[in-house]
Amino acid sequence: ASADDEDVMTDNAIAPEGVEDVDDVEMNEGDLDTRTFDLTDDDLRTIAESGWVTYDEEHSGKPDVDAATNYYDGKYGPTRSAIAYADSQLGMFFYFPPKELWVRIAEETELYRLQNIPAMTISRREKLQARQAKDPRVSVPNVEDIEADLNKFKPIQAHEIVH
Repeated sequence: ASADDEDVMTDNAIAPEGVEDVDDVEMNEGDLDTRTFDLTDDDLRTIAESGWVTYDEEHSGKPDVDAATNYYDGKYGPTRSAIAYADSQLGMFFYFPPKELWVRIAEETELYRLQNIPAMTISRREKLQARQAKDPRVSVPNVEDIEADLNKFKPIQAHEIVH
């Protein structure tokens, strides 16, 4: 045993709570089937030749299973709707996700927009004030008017995200 192993053994010398006298547990001869651990290389070769199936690199691609008998014999191939989008990678990207995903994205986008209206109001007012500093003819509405204007937008719909 190496010094590291001895350190681990020393660290584990104190049994955890609930585990008592682990070394005192009696084992019967029948508890362990040691026959499989005493096999020589010749024994293993004999077992392999007598019927064991080996699954190594050479054989793993050839599973020993019966061939299927109930093959699908209906129509196959891409659907007409999939073919319609097949010329565009972006179209295929938008074709496969479920509609529920787009509805959820629309809902979360709308929620994000609503949560950011106060920040957008302040930003818009500051930009207008900066323009007014350069050109006094620019009028700057009050915060309530800007916020009301931002709240006029209709909620974002799922089809607007997809298109």
